[in-house]
Amino acid sequence: MPTLKDLKLGTDMEEGWWCYELHATGVYLIDELFLCTRYVGMIRKKEEGFENLSRLYSGRVNSDPAIKALLNFTKAESDWARQQRDEGYHLTYSHAMVSEWAAFEAGIERQLVRLIEKDHSFASAALRSIGKPVKDIDMTGWPWDEKRRHYLYDRLERKPQRASFAERHVTLCRYLAIDVVLNENTRTLLDEANAIRNALMHSRGEITEDDVSKVPSLIHWVGKKVALNDNSFGKYHEAIVSTLLATLAGIDACISSRKA
Repeated sequence: MPTLKDLKLGTDMEEGWWCYELHATGVYLIDELFLCTRYVGMIRKKEEGFENLSRLYSGRVNSDPAIKALLNFTKAESDWARQQRDEGYHLTYSHAMVSEWAAFEAGIERQLVRLIEKDHSFASAALRSIGKPVKDIDMTGWPWDEKRRHYLYDRLERKPQRASFAERHVTLCRYLAIDVVLNENTRTLLDEANAIRNALMHSRGEITEDDVSKVPSLIHWVGKKVALNDNSFGKYHEAIVSTLLATLAGIDACISSRKA
């Protein structure tokens, strides 16, 4: 999330090391949702601009070049706003989708890397999951520096590449002995959101046959530019938030089980 202000959370960064980054990500996601809603509201207001000014300056258009120029400009804005509405505000929701996904992926990475940094058990599970010795990284040298922590995370993140995004996320967390439970609907929507984000970023928004081979539920968009609207964006937002909460629950359950 491209915000200039640092977050001030009720969760302390040090005491809440096991959940702070997910809490922060949740705030970013909510902010992005409200920001998107505000943008849509402002665009809707632009539709009314030309008619309102036309009534206000009725009879003075031909006698005042400045008013004529203002009305021409306002009409262009109103026409653009009407086009956005006709397209379901796809442009606005597309920007929000890319921003939310960036915050989501970054938040997950920061949180898992923080677990590796702060907790011996999580770090040990992560190292064992590599399956073979890692140069310059062993438990005798833990806690590791930032470079080694991120290197270990990157190694784990690349392991389940052939799986869907949802399955990769569940597997990545399992490498740290964290059990993340996602229902089938959330998995499907999360995989769709990932494919759509990639299409928006890399293929002008068009869903390819390769995308459909990985996410069959997108079959009706193959060869087309996927269109986002309030309904579809809302479902993807909910799936991202549900995944964030399921990850938080998995971490909490893992830590709590040690105290039992």
